[in-house]
Amino acid sequence: MSNEQFLQYISSGYHHVVGFVQPGMFPVLTCLDEFQEQEGLAGDVAEIGVHHGRFFLALHNCLRGSERSVAIDVFDDQKANIDYSGHGNLVAFKENLQGHSQSPERCTIVARDSIAMCDIDIRSAIEGGLRTRLFSVDGGHTPEHVLHDLMLAVSVSHAYGVIFVDDYYNPHWPGVHIGVTRLFSSGFPTFVPFGYCRDKLMLTSITWQKAYFYLLSNRFKAEPHMKVVNMFGYSVAVV
Repeated sequence: MSNEQFLQYISSGYHHVVGFVQPGMFPVLTCLDEFQEQEGLAGDVAEIGVHHGRFFLALHNCLRGSERSVAIDVFDDQKANIDYSGHGNLVAFKENLQGHSQSPERCTIVARDSIAMCDIDIRSAIEGGLRTRLFSVDGGHTPEHVLHDLMLAVSVSHAYGVIFVDDYYNPHWPGVHIGVTRLFSSGFPTFVPFGYCRDKLMLTSITWQKAYFYLLSNRFKAEPHMKVVNMFGYSVAVV
C-alpha cells in the first residue's frame, strides 16, 4: 500500500513544485508501485532531468525499506542544457526535497551532465551500487541524449524495473521519439514498451512486458480513453 507521504504528495504537494508532469500520471505510478510491493519487487529509484523535482518527488516517496533514490541533473550548469529542455535549479530542488519528501537523506544528488556519464558512473552513483525498479528519463531531449540516457537506465534496472520516457509523442520534442526509435532500429533491445500515459512511455524487460501490460490494461479498462495499440511489435496500454 502506498505510504502516507506519497499519497499526500500526489494529492496536493505536487501543486507547490514547479514542473510539467500531469496529475493523470499519478494513478498509473500508484498502480505500478503497489504491484511491485505486492510481488515483493524491491529496488532503488532514479531520474535523469529532475528540474525542480515534481515527478522525482513522487518516485522518491515510493521508497520502502532500505531503498534509495538518485537525482541527476545539470542543475545550474545550464550551458550543458543545449536544447533548453527544462531549467533545473539545485536550490529549489533541495527545498522541495526537504519540504515534500520522506527521508530526504536517502536521496543522492548528482549535479552532472548525463551525456558524460557511462555505465560505471551511474552504477556507482550510490554506495553499494544503483539497482532500480523505477527510473525516469527526462534529461536532454535530443535523439542522442535520449538514446544515451535510455541505455544508462537499462544498465541499472532490474528485469522487473520500469523506465519512464518523458515527452514521447510530444510535438515540441521530436528528438525523444527519434531517440527511442533509434534504440529499436539499432538492434534488439531488452527493454520494450508496455504502457503510455500523459506524454510518458513506459518500458520494462521483455520478461515482464506482458505482466505490466495486463496490469495496466485490466486496471484502467473502464477508462473512456483506454486503448491498446501495437508499438515496436508489442501490445501497449494507452491510459
